[in-house]
Amino acid sequence: MKDYNSKFVLSLNGMERLLCILNGYRKKSISLEEEHEALVNVLDGLCSLLLVDECAEQFRRLQGFELLMSLSKKQGELRRHIIKLFDYAVTQHELPSSAKNARYFIEKGGLPIVFGVFMQSGKKKKGDLVIKLTKEDHEQDEQHVLNILVGLLI
Repeated sequence: MKDYNSKFVLSLNGMERLLCILNGYRKKSISLEEEHEALVNVLDGLCSLLLVDECAEQFRRLQGFELLMSLSKKQGELRRHIIKLFDYAVTQHELPSSAKNARYFIEKGGLPIVFGVFMQSGKKKKGDLVIKLTKEDHEQDEQHVLNILVGLLI
């Protein structure tokens, strides 16, 4: 799987293409449930790519952190998935780029976003789209935040 991810990213500019899809939603609001689901799938795809060291470095070089920080401020309904992606970006301890990503994450101001997850309510509403968070969702979010904090300390 890692070889496939590397080939996808390096030969087809996969990381850049996925980030370009997300960039289109920095200013555009998500109104349909299908749009939300598609963006969640893009974020999950990025999580898979971040398991490869070259991809983690490319994510940083392509300003993925900045894009996702901006996106999390504008698109609150995606924040929990963005936190998951940050978890993958800074806590893959077997990858040498994790320490660089962790430092970069702090330098670019990612900590307020991470700590903001602790203050979320059980329901997110943005426009016509309502996303209900279960207790399991909150637990997963807290686990991702704790993983990020541990990754930043190591």
